[in-house]
Amino acid sequence: MRDKKKTKWVMKKFTDFKAEEMWLESMFHKGWALSRYNSEEIDECTYVFEAIKPDEVRSRTYRIDYRPLKGKAAFEEYNSLFEDAGWQRLAKNSRYAKHIFWTDREDAASDIFSEDDSYKEREQRKMKSCLMNALAYCIVLTFAVSIYIWLKYPAIIAGMGAVVLGILSSLRNYVKHHRVYRTFP
Repeated sequence: MRDKKKTKWVMKKFTDFKAEEMWLESMFHKGWALSRYNSEEIDECTYVFEAIKPDEVRSRTYRIDYRPLKGKAAFEEYNSLFEDAGWQRLAKNSRYAKHIFWTDREDAASDIFSEDDSYKEREQRKMKSCLMNALAYCIVLTFAVSIYIWLKYPAIIAGMGAVVLGILSSLRNYVKHHRVYRTFP
């Protein structure tokens, strides 16, 4: 009979990449290795962990980049840079903008970025994504208000409330990433 691995699913939202990296490392030290995740853009991210044996718990470093890539070739080139430096990727989907990398190697570079400007650029890319989400929600809200005015269909009001919450959530995430962005020189 096959030995089934224990799996743990956790839904969580982070607005600070450093805090997310530290949380992933703490989960590893508790015996849970991240095996996959979905890329959150709007809602929480779902992290899938697999149990590891206590003797397998050494040291693992996780690092996150946020970079939308255009096409599979760009995705493969991007990943080869990290693999050459000793990092493994968890993102299996080239459409993900959030990329989580890990390494167990002691000799691997301790960080995926070599300078503060790279951190700032990552935060800028995430802030731009938050604003684009807010803009998309505003377009949907405008469309919903137009339909409501034209058809007087009351059920649309509930949908408009959800869209307004999406706008507020996107703007809140923007502000949180902007605070992190301002911490870099």
